[in-house]
Amino acid sequence: MKKLLLMLTACCLIGGGDLLASAKVAGPKITIVFEFGTNPSLNCPNSGFCRIKAGGSLRGYDGTVGELQFNEDEGKLELTINTKTGISAEDLKNYFAKNIFRVDADYVFSEEMCELLNIPADFTIKKGNYSVQRNKELLTVQF
Repeated sequence: MKKLLLMLTACCLIGGGDLLASAKVAGPKITIVFEFGTNPSLNCPNSGFCRIKAGGSLRGYDGTVGELQFNEDEGKLELTINTKTGISAEDLKNYFAKNIFRVDADYVFSEEMCELLNIPADFTIKKGNYSVQRNKELLTVQF
C-alpha cells in the first residue's frame, strides 16, 4: 500500500510539474462583434477596428464575430476568428488575404471592455501591421 501511494505521489508530482510549466496565464475569453474601419458613414475611414462590442451572434450578421483573450504572460491580446462562422468571405479576402492585419490608427478600448477582459485601463491596439496565424478554420492575431 505504501509503495502504491508513493508511486502515485511521484507520478502526480512529475506530471503536474509539466502541466504547470506549460500553462499560460490568461484572462477571461469573451465573444465580440467588431466592424472593420472602412466605413466613412461611421467615421471610420481607416483599416483596422472601427467598433468592438461584447457579445453577438455566432453567425456574424451584425459584424465579424471573434473571441478576445488577454495573455498576461506575454502581455498581448489575442483575437481568434472562425473563418466558417465568424467572418464574411469578402472581409476575409480584404483584411486577411496576405496573413497580415493592418491597423491604420490606434484603437483604445472602453473602460467596460477593459473590465470584461481584465486588461489594463485604456488598453490600446497600436497602429501597425500584425501577423495572422492560420490553423485550419481559425485565424489568430496577437496585439
